Amino acid sequence: MKRVSLIAAALFAWIITAGVAAQEPAYPPPACASCGVVTSVRYVEPKGDGSGAGAIVGGVVGGVLGHRRARNSTGSTFSATA
Repeated sequence: MKRVSLIAAALFAWIITAGVAAQEPAYPPPACASCGVVTSVRYVEPKGDGSGAGAIVGGVVGGVLGHRRARNSTGSTFSATA
């Protein structure tokens, strides 16, 4: 009798979970009829006229600020030798 009850419970659980797994997720309805619709795609070639000055200035500023932070957090400068 115990075995039949166990099999019946397992079958019931399998049927319940199989039905849940097969259902599509419920999505909310769209806010409007044309929301999120791609109407066209076009290729745009970017201009390559950058001078690199921004990268140089950013590197210098980052180095100075990083050096200051390292000095303030440890009390001394960090030096590495190879």
